[in-house]
Amino acid sequence: LGAQTDFLANALAAALAAALAPVLRPAAPAIVSPAAEASPRAQDAFSVASLLPGAPEAPEAPRALSPLEAAAKINPERLLVFGDLHAPFAHRSAAAFLRAVRDAFEPTAVICTGDEIDAQALSAFGANPNLPSASDELRMARLHLLEIHDLFPTLHLVRSNHGQRMQRAAKAAGLPAGALLCPGDILFGERLADGRIVRPKGIGLGWSWHGEIELDLPGVGRTVVAHDLGTRLDRIALEEGVSVVQGDHHKLAGVQWIHTRTGTRFTAATGCLIDPKSPAFAYDRKGARRPVLGCLTIEGGMPRFVPLLTDERGRWTGFLP
Repeated sequence: LGAQTDFLANALAAALAAALAPVLRPAAPAIVSPAAEASPRAQDAFSVASLLPGAPEAPEAPRALSPLEAAAKINPERLLVFGDLHAPFAHRSAAAFLRAVRDAFEPTAVICTGDEIDAQALSAFGANPNLPSASDELRMARLHLLEIHDLFPTLHLVRSNHGQRMQRAAKAAGLPAGALLCPGDILFGERLADGRIVRPKGIGLGWSWHGEIELDLPGVGRTVVAHDLGTRLDRIALEEGVSVVQGDHHKLAGVQWIHTRTGTRFTAATGCLIDPKSPAFAYDRKGARRPVLGCLTIEGGMPRFVPLLTDERGRWTGFLP
């Protein structure tokens, strides 16, 4: 009986070891999603595996910086600020325009004020049936954003209404926050056969998303970069004694200077980089005013709006004023 028991115990142990082998065996080197790296469950699972005899140490995989870490690295000497690409419905020359501004200005840091994607298929107001489906739109948006990533491997983005549409749709469907992917994984992640999300060649690990970005600019001091603080930015500057930079409002662009009790402040709007002719922006064609295309540069605390000038067909002229 004892021999039979030992045989059964050994057979059970061998079967259990064979079943767990794919789980405990270290995977081929890959850059794992920062969300997965930060998961307590993932860390616990690896720590258990690391206790097994002969198990390798955990590999040091690159990770995305936290918003606080990323913000601390922003050098405000020369800032390039753009927003409202609404990929894949961005202007056809958006990337070329940003490349030209980058090369001429040589920024020390780059900020996007949000709405990097449109996600119209998930709009609470209803999807446009004449536009791509949610999956096709995401695939097309990724192609647009890969161009932007080539220009700006390090980018600080502000969370926004369009940029968060996927997360809000998931929340409305009853999914908890722990079940959602981070923005970087949605835009650049690839799902492996075993379910893991990886970033090929570490793409997107230099992009970080913030609620707002607060800077200390030379000469003007505290400056807040946000997606949408309304259209009365002067009121915020007066009441809070800060300079303000924002996107969201496609028809609002330029710089206004205000002298307050605490000093001279500015308010600046980035305009947008959309394709105004796209059906996605039918709402922008109401009234006499039209979207203003361009971006901002801020050097030594001095903001300047740089327009994307177009010809009669809506194409960029290639000229930087």
